[in-house]
Amino acid sequence: MKSYLSAISALFITVGASAYAQEVPSSDVSTKSENKLTKPEKKIKAVGYARSKSLAELRKQYEKSLKSSKGKKELRSGEINVLRMPPAMEQRGKQLQASQSSEGLQLSTAFDFVPIANTPTANLSIEGYSNDDNAAINNTRITPPDTNGDVGLTHYVQYVNLGWVFFNKDDGSTAGGPFPGNIFWQGFGGVCETQNAGDPIVLYDHLAGRWLFSQFTGGGLVDGHQCVAISDGEDPTGPYTLYDFVVSPGGFNDYPKIGVWPDGYYMTTHEFVGGSFAGVNVTIFDRDAMLAGDANASFIQFENVNGGNAFGAQIGHLEGPNVPPAGTCNHMVHATDVQAFGLPGADRLRMWEVCADFDTPSNSTFTEVASVAVPAFDQNFCGFSRDCIEQPGPQSLDGLAGFTMYRFNNRYFPSEGVLKSVVTTNVDVGGDRAGVMWVGLDINPTTGAASIGDGGDLIGVVDFNDGMNRWMGSASLDSAGNIGIGYTRSSETSFPSIYFTVHERGVDGAGQVQTEQVCVDGTGSTTGANRWADYASTSVDPVDNCTFWHTNEYVETTGSFEWNTRVCAFTLDSCTGGTPPPPPPPPVSCSFEDDFGTSTGWTIDPSSNCSTGTYVRTNPTLQSSGGVTTQPGGDSDGNGFAVFTATNTSAGNADVDGGVCVARSPNITVNDASQLSIDWFHGQRDTGDDPNGDFYRLEYSTNGGATFTSLVNIGDVRTAASWANATANIPAGSDVVIRVSTSDGAGPGDIVEGGIDNVSICTVN
Repeated sequence: MKSYLSAISALFITVGASAYAQEVPSSDVSTKSENKLTKPEKKIKAVGYARSKSLAELRKQYEKSLKSSKGKKELRSGEINVLRMPPAMEQRGKQLQASQSSEGLQLSTAFDFVPIANTPTANLSIEGYSNDDNAAINNTRITPPDTNGDVGLTHYVQYVNLGWVFFNKDDGSTAGGPFPGNIFWQGFGGVCETQNAGDPIVLYDHLAGRWLFSQFTGGGLVDGHQCVAISDGEDPTGPYTLYDFVVSPGGFNDYPKIGVWPDGYYMTTHEFVGGSFAGVNVTIFDRDAMLAGDANASFIQFENVNGGNAFGAQIGHLEGPNVPPAGTCNHMVHATDVQAFGLPGADRLRMWEVCADFDTPSNSTFTEVASVAVPAFDQNFCGFSRDCIEQPGPQSLDGLAGFTMYRFNNRYFPSEGVLKSVVTTNVDVGGDRAGVMWVGLDINPTTGAASIGDGGDLIGVVDFNDGMNRWMGSASLDSAGNIGIGYTRSSETSFPSIYFTVHERGVDGAGQVQTEQVCVDGTGSTTGANRWADYASTSVDPVDNCTFWHTNEYVETTGSFEWNTRVCAFTLDSCTGGTPPPPPPPPVSCSFEDDFGTSTGWTIDPSSNCSTGTYVRTNPTLQSSGGVTTQPGGDSDGNGFAVFTATNTSAGNADVDGGVCVARSPNITVNDASQLSIDWFHGQRDTGDDPNGDFYRLEYSTNGGATFTSLVNIGDVRTAASWANATANIPAGSDVVIRVSTSDGAGPGDIVEGGIDNVSICTVN
């Protein structure tokens, strides 16, 4: 759906709805506001977790499901994810349009539109995912495409509504797909599997050598979910670790935009409750936990940041091999036309510093820092009407007025000691004709202070005074500080097409861009709906740190629900590359994984001597005694299986009696240094009545069972049963055995129960 702004990246956290940070005057150029949003007090865990099957298996499963449904359903067409705007903004737009109060001419006279050099032609122009692909694999046609993608070491991945495909970088040939957008979650269960709702984001986390895929679950549900898949390595075919996060309880998390930062995956969403706009939320997912495949990965969140006046804001995304100094916070940016947003003062870029703390969530902060002054600009073309951008034929297109556009790309330049960033927004350049305003920022990573980059040179508008509309922009920076900008363009006589231009550092003057080049010329118009793209994306190759990759929407054949997408790559000769990225860490490999969905060789240890309560493999039922929960209701990962103490035939409240119940894993060969992870629970009603006989112990051996090391050891203590996680480092070359012991000694009667689930031994990057 939308785009990114300015300089540093932003961190997100959970706050009370309706609390806001106060605005900082634009004249305050160096100090930070002390007004902070209510601080989040806790982390919120994923409600679903699993490891994916292979992509080949998932595709077979999906195609079988689609084949069974095709005879029952007609091919559907329709608009999805109705992009909504706060009613107050729509009303202001109509009033300003009626009064002809426009700042477009002021903006036009502030910048030089004359190109001074030739932008390089495209290295590659690749035909991307289309609505024909949706018809083929999803039995539906939809609009808009929500076009986005990212570039890795060997592939470019494009993820749009409602599917994805990936290409070989060297020649643009298709390497895989098209696949349905929700294929990762086949067999996962719940709404991430059953819904393919779109608003997709794909990012290459170049710091870890992993792919992130994410989409929401759409409206009409009780809660808003965000589904996230993290690849094991650089290969987009996976496998993947899968998560389901409820990020909008009782609401709908529209228009999610995500950025990679060293300490988290940051996301902005437009929140809707009961169909009404409820502000912008900033959510930060625990990147470290998700990269480790932790089933207990969580997020923290700031709610309703700055009220409706943050609508369309973007969070920072880090590109390039250089990581900013430790503790550098992310940023959120918003291009603010004060007339459109009903605010006092002058037009500006508003910026917030977002700092996440997963160890102590209440220490996380969301702080508005000094605004960046810019020449007056007008986001209110066509009075915020979606029937705005001209194309051949009667149907006009949505210009996404009022949005700061995806992505807000950042790159750290250690030699200059700054984060350089770039962001775009769609503006009126006069007479309701659209242009792409671009702003490059320099951000001080220590103070968070931002200014227009290169001494004020990095701000301009892509418009060549030729009657064309240019909009749906997205920009990034290469390692030389050059800025590449991709966008769509059209007019009454020119079909919607994809073009790009550059601002070359040290060559182009203040605000100047070079002659535009074609990615692909459209040969048709869209009819029957005004939706257009909703967002595009531009990224820079992590291998050479010079090649720009842009993807956007165009139309090949005039018709209703006819759209195409394209991917283009282009490089400036003045960029010679920076420090090459380190090779990605090897993919995670697991010596052993067991969610107890099937029997995998666990046995009752010969030392086990309990009379009742021996271990079973099934789903625990909630049990309590004396007001204490002694057995949790359900397993830890939701697949319906765990190993725990019970009767030999059921999951009832038959606790351990008459000795020690001991279960033992098979011998597990571990060739590489790895981490052991086990979910476990212990429940006990009484305390202190049998200090030598009542206990729960979880142990592991690295020498085949000759000796054991304690992982969990709980004595005669009253414990309310709940699932927890324990980990241990396993040296390479180990012969691992795991055992779990639950004991009720010969003392007075007691209730003692215990169990395990989700056992894995995997390498850790």
